[in-house]
Amino acid sequence: MQGAHYLGRARICGRLYHLPGAGYPAASDEKGWIWGDCWQIEEADQWRTLDYWEDLRSRDHEGVNLYYRRPVPLHPASGSDLGRAWVYRMRIERIRQMKGIRLTAGVWPPRLPYAWSLLA
Repeated sequence: MQGAHYLGRARICGRLYHLPGAGYPAASDEKGWIWGDCWQIEEADQWRTLDYWEDLRSRDHEGVNLYYRRPVPLHPASGSDLGRAWVYRMRIERIRQMKGIRLTAGVWPPRLPYAWSLLA
């Protein structure tokens, strides 16, 4: 995204799922780790664009949204403190409805066969 600044690799608490047929992942707030790239976004227009892409239509009615956005602590790979970051998450009930498959390595896209685990 233009104007965003890359801060590096980091991890957050949660579990990552592949959503078959959807072509994108979902992060839950369950115990575990998710790895990803951390970007600094400062412009309100950029947040509106991301919220639109993530189907976040209303903060007052989170049940109708595909995802919800919350600040979470960042645990950077470098060891330096990055503070907190906004993260889009999906409720585990919706992940189950969408037949989510847990990515045990916590990485998207899944890179290794052992990174998959069926949601029990």
